[in-house]
Amino acid sequence: MSNWYKTVEQHIDRQRPEFTEKEQTAHKLDLFLRAAIRIDEFASECEKCHAIQAEMLKTAKTINLVRTEKAAQKESKRIRNLALGHLRKKHGLSHPMENRLLWGCFGMAFGASIGLTYNQYIPGIIVGGVVGTVGGILRDRQMAKQGRTI
Repeated sequence: MSNWYKTVEQHIDRQRPEFTEKEQTAHKLDLFLRAAIRIDEFASECEKCHAIQAEMLKTAKTINLVRTEKAAQKESKRIRNLALGHLRKKHGLSHPMENRLLWGCFGMAFGASIGLTYNQYIPGIIVGGVVGTVGGILRDRQMAKQGRTI
């Protein structure tokens, strides 16, 4: 970890006591820090990551404003989503439960369509959801083993 990440972490940790547990979860402070770690890893070789670093540091310095100002909430969310989107698209990373949820939904939709074919709608959704979720869990484990989670 570089000095940049340590600075971001210090700013957030310094202001964290002002947040309740519910506010920390709602404003996704832990996800912000996890994204910052990964951005820091790629910043030396990726120009976009380097640019995102400056915006994340600015947001971390004023993270306490997120509690009261709508504009600060939107800006924090924009920066977090910018970082996460870039990490997903450019560096092939994913959120720890992303595949489980995505594949589970696709499995239910597929199961519903198969269920409609055989007039067994509910069992089709259940079987499709289970199969999709299991596939997603396996994919999430594979991503974790490869170190490609945020």
